[in-house]
Amino acid sequence: MSKTFLKALGVFALYALGTGAAHAQSFGWFECIDPMNMTPRSPDFGINHVENILFGTTFGVSGTVTYFGTNGPCYTPAVTVHVAGRFGFQVGSEGSIQSSFDDNMMLTFGMPIDPGGSWT
Repeated sequence: MSKTFLKALGVFALYALGTGAAHAQSFGWFECIDPMNMTPRSPDFGINHVENILFGTTFGVSGTVTYFGTNGPCYTPAVTVHVAGRFGFQVGSEGSIQSSFDDNMMLTFGMPIDPGGSWT
């Protein structure tokens, strides 16, 4: 095998491992939903999500979402947030032209599913 092929294979392997870790963090850490909670969203939970290659936004229509919890990945105690009337924002699938670092990057807490944003 040529050295160029082996280098390309090594770079691809590092890329694959890195993106897998990034996706695992984005859906666990940003969500902060207790993995033991089988119903973190209320039955009437509803959102509208609009996205293009540069920007995405989610608007909460109805329902609640419960973050954290005793076994949750972030904090204790659990917090239940109404999503109706709340907005969430994220970078689109293109991100910036310089790199792929910010592709689909969440700008507010709970994106892209739960537009919880901040709560009081």
